[in-house]
Amino acid sequence: MTRPMLSLLMVAMLGATQSAAAQDPVSPPREEPVAVGDYSYDDFYTGFRLSRLIGLPVVGGGEKPVGTIADVTIGFPGELEWVVIQPGAAAPPMEGGRFSLGWNMVEVNEGFETAEIPLNARNLRETAPGQPIGPVERPESIGRQWHVSELVGSALEIDGDVPVGTVDDIIAGGDAALKAVVFRDDEAGTLRAVPWRSVVVEPGGRILTVPLTEQVIAGLPAFDYAKMTEALPD
Repeated sequence: MTRPMLSLLMVAMLGATQSAAAQDPVSPPREEPVAVGDYSYDDFYTGFRLSRLIGLPVVGGGEKPVGTIADVTIGFPGELEWVVIQPGAAAPPMEGGRFSLGWNMVEVNEGFETAEIPLNARNLRETAPGQPIGPVERPESIGRQWHVSELVGSALEIDGDVPVGTVDDIIAGGDAALKAVVFRDDEAGTLRAVPWRSVVVEPGGRILTVPLTEQVIAGLPAFDYAKMTEALPD
């Protein structure tokens, strides 16, 4: 392993193994609600669905199987930070099971068929014998983070704690910044979307709130996944 690669790995390991007290992150209050007319689905359609990453096969040096993507971590205010990997049979056993790498160390191949990392089973065995590269946690001083698996399936509420839907997916852009939350309208059964910057994530990540009325929610156009370009993440 070259020195630059080892340095990158150590950065990922150090960042991923620090403990955090912020287990229930919460978004800060919105300064100004995002008006419906201030965003367009056209922008959301140029992103990619984070759910497409979950379960993606992970390969290492020489395209050897390493495992699968188990989860993706989002840092405040809404950027992809860590990829949580479940080692496969070719990887060495690890305490805690999973390990994590920084988002910038993972390359998703065309067609979202595999994700490549600059490590293989041998590298992992030499670098962290019997030790996990994770779990994904952050120092309390850094603060908030969420996992995709926690947000998808969460309830979407409007102000006043009124449930209006269920989060179906999260959309990110090629720059690793989140674009939108796609949800299924409980009343109509239709997929709709709101910009990520309009959402407040309540502690625990099981409830998301948007500053909209039921009438506005009902007036949002249907969101169509088939219109997405699913551009590869950078």
